[in-house]
Amino acid sequence: MMTARSLTIGAAVIAVTALPAACGEAETTLNVRLTDYQLKPRNPQLDGPAEVRFRVRNVGSVAHALTVVGPKEEVETEPVPPGGTTEFTLDLDEPGRYRWFCPVGDHRARGMRGRITIG
Repeated sequence: MMTARSLTIGAAVIAVTALPAACGEAETTLNVRLTDYQLKPRNPQLDGPAEVRFRVRNVGSVAHALTVVGPKEEVETEPVPPGGTTEFTLDLDEPGRYRWFCPVGDHRARGMRGRITIG
């Protein structure tokens, strides 16, 4: 059975879809918007460990990318041009707080950073 829900975090709304996984771990989709110079949502929270599909859309006016540092690996996208999209999956299978940021130029220092909290 599929469960769909939305979480409100600050002023941003993210769509989260939980699906049963073969190993009992949930699969979750996190919709991310890259703006000039913010991640939206900045600090999402998930109820528990999950395999997370990141759907990334650059709504800014310059190229951005996304790096997520997970418990066992780090994923970094190629730069996404304005209006472009990309997707990737990362196993966030341990409770904790994980860093994510834009690795392009000084974008991280300008505010394109946050934490993903896994409950």
